[in-house]
Amino acid sequence: MAETLLKVEGLGKKYCKDLRRSLHYGLSDLCRELVGKSTDSELREKEFWALKNISLTLKRGECLGIIGRNGAGKSTLLKIISGLVKPTIGRVSVHGNMQALIELGAGFHPMLTGRENILINASVLGIQRKYIEEKLDEIIDFSEIGDFIDAPIQSYSSGMKVRLGFAVALHMNPDIILIDEVLAVGDARFRRKAQLAMNQFLAKDKAVLFVSHNMHHVLSITDRVIWLDSGCVRLEGETSKVASAYLQDSVQHLEEADSKNQTFIRSNEAKITGELRVKSAFIDCEDNPEGRSITIEPNQTRLRLIIDFECEKNLEEHFNHTWYLATTAGDSVACSVIRDAVCVKKGDVLRREMIVEMPPLHPGSFVLNYSAIQDGAMMFDSIEKIFSINIAPYSKENTEFGMQYDRMTQGAIDGFGVVQMQIKYPDE
Repeated sequence: MAETLLKVEGLGKKYCKDLRRSLHYGLSDLCRELVGKSTDSELREKEFWALKNISLTLKRGECLGIIGRNGAGKSTLLKIISGLVKPTIGRVSVHGNMQALIELGAGFHPMLTGRENILINASVLGIQRKYIEEKLDEIIDFSEIGDFIDAPIQSYSSGMKVRLGFAVALHMNPDIILIDEVLAVGDARFRRKAQLAMNQFLAKDKAVLFVSHNMHHVLSITDRVIWLDSGCVRLEGETSKVASAYLQDSVQHLEEADSKNQTFIRSNEAKITGELRVKSAFIDCEDNPEGRSITIEPNQTRLRLIIDFECEKNLEEHFNHTWYLATTAGDSVACSVIRDAVCVKKGDVLRREMIVEMPPLHPGSFVLNYSAIQDGAMMFDSIEKIFSINIAPYSKENTEFGMQYDRMTQGAIDGFGVVQMQIKYPDE
């Protein structure tokens, strides 16, 4: 049986919503500890449980995934395990060395160079200078920092900090690595490189605790998954089963929100002229008529999108329909632009029916952002998350298809576009 490297038992963490009360409670708890009394496990006024009754184990050679919506407690759990935050109740047992990548640039001194930070990081962890000097060239090569290794950390981009942090963590020869969503900041090529490195790391009988919203990464890397919901474990088990349940729950929430809320979130208000304004939008499909969210199989790439515009003045002008495909976390996947021309009168309602061909996507949640861009910097309208697209988990029928593609290596921009557009006047 594989050795258990990490064990979490009955973990709980509570916070107070009021700062002054929080300071009072903190002082009170400190005094209780000084006289040998345990911390009060009951909620006091304005307190809430960020985590409650969390238990897990992580064995050698295993990658355990943690998933859940924003605010579910994922980052708090990793901070407690890494020792950055003290739990209210419960205990964490760690056997072996542990490295954490849970915040961008955490542990780096901004005024020191990348090279100096590597050496200091190693010293703090008790790693012999001779070992780290032998690994220094490998760390620099892996991070792809180049000559910037001798520049202050404060001059690094977010991607450079991520690459250096990951390279340092990987080459310190830890038994356990804790990874929070920071890898989403790196570019696509480095994310592929990091994924390969994690697979090699696990092959050496190490362990990874991996937090991500990217279902492709979760499905391809992890052995087991824990789904956190409002600070509690909602489901734990085999990756495919838990990921499938999580995606289905996400779909249900989106469909409920879609049925209740037909308002649009507009971006770049200062640049919106409003002469041609989106009145309504829906995905034309039999399963979810006139809805703005849809669940499709990984091998389904074609959608019919319908948008109705209100005309605020007489117009005779050319403009561009611009679509941005992105993950729900905000990572851009692809972009498509199609030219259009309008000749309408004030008060007209104009309909555009567009058949969109998307790139093959792995299971997960995606959004389409839309802008009607005039010639120049101004826009008729700009809508964030106008449509929600959920890619269902792989099944026996579509696994082979899905695994042929990796959206990070696929020429997504070339494979995403409006392949057909029709003009209609609904009020005629």
